[in-house]
Amino acid sequence: MNTVIFDIGQVIIHWNPRLAFEQAMPADEVEAFMTHIGFDAWNKSNDARPSTAEATEELVLRFPQDEAKIRAYLTHFPITITDLEPGTSEVIADLQAAGIRLGAVTNWAADTFQIAFRTHDVLQRFEEIVVSGVEGVMKPAPEIFLTACSRLGIEPADAVFIDDSPVNVTGAEAVGMTGIVFQSAAQLRADLVALGLL
Repeated sequence: MNTVIFDIGQVIIHWNPRLAFEQAMPADEVEAFMTHIGFDAWNKSNDARPSTAEATEELVLRFPQDEAKIRAYLTHFPITITDLEPGTSEVIADLQAAGIRLGAVTNWAADTFQIAFRTHDVLQRFEEIVVSGVEGVMKPAPEIFLTACSRLGIEPADAVFIDDSPVNVTGAEAVGMTGIVFQSAAQLRADLVALGLL
């Protein structure tokens, strides 16, 4: 194994959509509003799309009375990209220093991912980032993992895949990768040491 492929959200960087909605309503109303518009399902569907803007228009048509609140998400999206997961950036830097190749596979809408990419420099350490919204396919589908391997010029057996979702890790393992379920940077470092990568 010579390559480590990371998930991004909640493994490298934190994302908190509530912060955007808090710009349009009291904080204690946000959770009920997100449930009302079916935010989780809507957001997940965006991960296979190039444009959150287009999806926003569709959601406004479904909930016209909530238009201003719905539009607040995309308007204020930059503030939803918050801090880094403690310790993960240091693991990435150490892997790079050890000569390990780095890639990423993320379920993320194409347009809003560009905002996240510009927010944290650590994402520029990766040779290849495969974004579901660009590809039109999401983890845990095998195609997205195989796409990452192809672009990196490696076989799945050459790679370790790290994700906070056990389902996504299982998907990576199904194509021949070694999987690690992320819980903390300390746990990740220990697992990578055990694999001989650090």
